[in-house]
Amino acid sequence: MLIVNAVSQVKVKKMEITDKEIKAIVKARPIKLTKDEKEANVIEWTTFYRRNIDCFVEEYLGIPLHQFQRSILLGMADNEEYDNIASRGLGKSVITAIFAIAWCLLYPHCSVLITSLTLSQSNGVIDEKIDKKLSDPFSGISPVLRQLRHDEWMTIRVDANTGVKMVDFKNGSKIYAVNCGESARHCRANITITDECALIKKKDYQEIIEPTLEPRDFRGRPNDYPKDEPKQIFLTSAKNKSNWMWRQLVQTVNDHYKDSRIKKGFFSGDIFTAIGSGIQSKNQYLSRKKQTDEMSFEQEYLNIFLGSSRSEERRVGK
Repeated sequence: MLIVNAVSQVKVKKMEITDKEIKAIVKARPIKLTKDEKEANVIEWTTFYRRNIDCFVEEYLGIPLHQFQRSILLGMADNEEYDNIASRGLGKSVITAIFAIAWCLLYPHCSVLITSLTLSQSNGVIDEKIDKKLSDPFSGISPVLRQLRHDEWMTIRVDANTGVKMVDFKNGSKIYAVNCGESARHCRANITITDECALIKKKDYQEIIEPTLEPRDFRGRPNDYPKDEPKQIFLTSAKNKSNWMWRQLVQTVNDHYKDSRIKKGFFSGDIFTAIGSGIQSKNQYLSRKKQTDEMSFEQEYLNIFLGSSRSEERRVGK
């Protein structure tokens, strides 16, 4: 409209602008794209954002990121198993919630399952992070997500029977919460996010949550098209080395460098990463160090696994 108005004004006041300038204005008008050109643009930008999910989050969703958060997003996108071992206050749940939303927007018909020891903790990721922090219609930090909520393209609801919170997208994707218990056996997902996984028994995860994984079924794809591999994402702060997550982390690091069959990645950050990024302050660090016992502080804030592993204990016993 601005260009049209400018041209119409030019016609009224012919003496104030040259013909050459008029032609330049007309030439600068947006060219109407054909249907094929629009489709090609969509494919090109979707491919770019799928390969650079950090750019999608910052440029399209309008969510500012710290450098370590970009690394985490790319790590979760590129790997089939990802361990995020981070101290308290580093925002591991927030960045994972951002990843889940971005992935669901970029990949239609994707199902993301969030699990933890209790349903209330799993629901909390959707309630506190996705709903209130990221997409709340009045205070959400992403203007695009606020608009999607307003247009009901993205909706958040609670199952009246089970109390499970769900995020539904118009492209067929969804994010939903369950606890790591018998009630989750019937669930199916393309991505599982296990919050505070160190508190869950390894046996329960392997027998209940891991079997829910399946490749994403994108309708309309040729049968011979390679399927998307499912993803497993683990979130926790450091515990004792006797905890199963220590052994998994060691295995993940080894496989990351030595085994190319299953792509595995990892991230580890302490409170100093949070301070350096401005997420936490130096005074918060000093206050928590003073109020927390030494062992808990090393685990929760310095992100150090303490004690000896079972394999180390067996070697000592010999």
